[in-house]
Amino acid sequence: MKSNEEILEHYPEIRQSGLLETHRFLDNFDIGFFIIDKLGDVKFCNEKFKAMFETENAFNFFTKLVSPTQTELLESVEYDLIFFEIIWRQSERKKSGELNIKKLDNSDNLYACSLRDITHRKNNEKQKNLLHKEVIEELSQLNKQMFATGKMISLGKLNHALNHLISKRIKEISTSTERILSQL
Repeated sequence: MKSNEEILEHYPEIRQSGLLETHRFLDNFDIGFFIIDKLGDVKFCNEKFKAMFETENAFNFFTKLVSPTQTELLESVEYDLIFFEIIWRQSERKKSGELNIKKLDNSDNLYACSLRDITHRKNNEKQKNLLHKEVIEELSQLNKQMFATGKMISLGKLNHALNHLISKRIKEISTSTERILSQL
């Protein structure tokens, strides 16, 4: 990546905007620092960004974006630093990132941008959500099994009680029958 002085030499609007003192902006990129115009054409970028997003015909980062669109991004940016969470495709994989955009104050159509990859964080969130879902499903199954076991235990106790009552009645009938027969 070019030094701050080299960037300022090409784009004095950055010095006037105070962007280089904006820590949230400058601390927020591991992929790229770049400058675009209203058409989304990249006017300046660091090497890592260029290697990731270069295309055959035009060098336009926003062709890689899935959401939000280039228009939505640039229409949202006025004078303040705007933060977006974006998704792009790299080969067959979807990647997530944090994109900061600031319109350069003394320019009609230049925007300074920084991009940080948060794909791992997004994947971790998805894995936690899946794990949470799996735990809930497992607990639900265990709850159903406990309910079914409780029903079986209740049926077993009822069966035992009925067997006890029936055998007691049979013994009483047998005893009564023996008494009647002994008196005859």
